[in-house]
Amino acid sequence: MFFTEKFFQNNEPSHEITIETKKKIILDSIDLIENSEIFDRSYGKAYNKIEVHGRSFFIEYDKTRHEALLKEIFKDLKLKHNFSKDYVDEFIIDLTIEIFKNGITKVEKNPLVVDIFEDSFYESIVYIPLDGIRMEKQPLIIGKIKLREFTQIDADFHLKNISNLLKINPHYTDKKRKEIINQVKKEISDLIGVCAEFKVYADPKTAIDIAKKECDKVLDLLNWITSYVYSRSYRAFIGFKGEIPRSSRNTLVAKIDFSSYHQRWESTGALYKLEISNKTVPIMHKIGLFKVSEFLKKPKLKPFEKSLLTAIHWFADCQMQDDPENEILSLMIAMETLLSTDKNEPKSSFISEATAILLGDEEHKKELKNKIKSLYDKRSRITHEGQAQFKTEDVDYLRHVVKDLIYRMVKNKDYINSQKALIDYISDKKDEQKLKVKINLDELKKIGN
Repeated sequence: MFFTEKFFQNNEPSHEITIETKKKIILDSIDLIENSEIFDRSYGKAYNKIEVHGRSFFIEYDKTRHEALLKEIFKDLKLKHNFSKDYVDEFIIDLTIEIFKNGITKVEKNPLVVDIFEDSFYESIVYIPLDGIRMEKQPLIIGKIKLREFTQIDADFHLKNISNLLKINPHYTDKKRKEIINQVKKEISDLIGVCAEFKVYADPKTAIDIAKKECDKVLDLLNWITSYVYSRSYRAFIGFKGEIPRSSRNTLVAKIDFSSYHQRWESTGALYKLEISNKTVPIMHKIGLFKVSEFLKKPKLKPFEKSLLTAIHWFADCQMQDDPENEILSLMIAMETLLSTDKNEPKSSFISEATAILLGDEEHKKELKNKIKSLYDKRSRITHEGQAQFKTEDVDYLRHVVKDLIYRMVKNKDYINSQKALIDYISDKKDEQKLKVKINLDELKKIGN
């Protein structure tokens, strides 16, 4: 379950709305009301229901003025995509109710008597429970996400606030309040453990959607970093709570006449959790996780930064796969993302050569190039023919290659920071190689003379 801080306590808005803006929107709302149709029944139509002083009626807003007011609110409050149209529609209905409660004439004289802006447009904190992490060092900030332990103290704090809010809500009976509190207590207890904390100026539903997207990016980085902390056999996977399988399986073998039996227990899904401690955080620094996480704070990414994050995403996806073919496909996509080019030459040729130049020493460049080319051809047979078989050694080999490629790109991101810079670097290295060959040939000719 996800909770937003506004549900627990009243926050001051981080995006200040001026008095002039509030007055303008309120007065335009009165204009909308005065030019709309009001009915005592809905007549089976989708009118907006308004309840004021125990009386219900229905309003059909003037379409043109309603659309104009929506645009005005989005523009003047700078809501962008963080608030949905439906949410702002609800705000207009709430504002309409407050105007009717106070009387149109009174509100026209003093618009701020119906100031409900801070109750509708505010900054929230979203708490998302995670699985696959054990925190000894906390909190840890990666990108826009704070990883921390959500404790029993946190749960008690929020439950107390919710209880206090329910006590002052006149719409609930004592019995109903107790039912809600007992239910919320169970749901908040589910949050205890490692969670992702994210602050955002958005309506609650959109806040959760944005938080999950930002958290997904951080989970990619953490699943990438596990390859440096644990071997593949440890199966350390990180994700949202409830999405990481962790179980066991018993397989039974019986002799055909049932005179003897054998059985085997196997652990399935994730086995280990990523430990965030004084031991692992330095590894994260060394590999460059925090350098890459700075990209996540940018409002707009450069193409190469986007490529690097996408490659890490596909490497992380590979870590979660069990099927060798799927692992290979994820790794190849990661490699293509890093080494994409518009040059008029076969993709496999450039990728295998670029990989050999970036990672291979003089003795093993040709071997590395041929191996990558061979794996790439196999991969093509999967996607085009649906036929290819990969050995475990193939997957392990390619995983190490892609892992090293990502590491090399992260370390050299300051000067290999675009597709052009990558192509220029590869071309320069090829020219150096040609020059070495020419020099060696010249030396051989001199020996011959």
